[in-house]
Amino acid sequence: MGRSPCCDRRSVKRGAWSREEDAILTGFVQRFANAGNWMTLPHKAGLNRCGKSCRLRWLNYLRPALRHGRFTDEEDSLILSLYADIGSKWSVIAAKLPGRTDNDVKNHWNTKLKKRHLLAMAPSPTPPTAATDSPSASDSDESSLPPPPLDEAAVATADHGGELTHRSEELYAELKGLIQQQPTNGDVRSSSSSSLPLTPTAGASSAGVTSTGWPVDDRE
Repeated sequence: MGRSPCCDRRSVKRGAWSREEDAILTGFVQRFANAGNWMTLPHKAGLNRCGKSCRLRWLNYLRPALRHGRFTDEEDSLILSLYADIGSKWSVIAAKLPGRTDNDVKNHWNTKLKKRHLLAMAPSPTPPTAATDSPSASDSDESSLPPPPLDEAAVATADHGGELTHRSEELYAELKGLIQQQPTNGDVRSSSSSSLPLTPTAGASSAGVTSTGWPVDDRE
């Protein structure tokens, strides 16, 4: 079963308090406190209000010790710090702020400080870094590696390249000289004809020389 209401809401006034009502409540509480019970105070003070409404009106608005107006920067910092530690325990936070009520702290949080808290907790975006700003890990690793070993055959070829080229030029010059020393076709024909035996004449034949050009013994 739910708790029974403190009063008949149909017979009491609801809504904003008037200045006259505030003055009646303030004068009665200053003289008699709560008269022993907030539920009976409205009837004793002559107010057509609920006892709960009278208590909240006094605690949150009419108490002389209350601080009204804007919250200071120090109060904002303390609220943010306490909220980060204990969360939304407004009554505990208000107890650390003299003259502030839990309702005041809650309203101030929802209207002013909640957005600041969310922005402070959000991670800041990291700007992208350009590729040319700093060498990458792979570039630094490659630059730190020792140079690869040289091939011995390649080194030998490089060392003796000049000597091999000079020797090739000498061989080419010798071959060219041999080609130039060989006789041409005309020279070969003239030398061949000069080496052939001459055809004997008729007189030579009668002189004991055969047609073949060989001498014949006349004594036979």
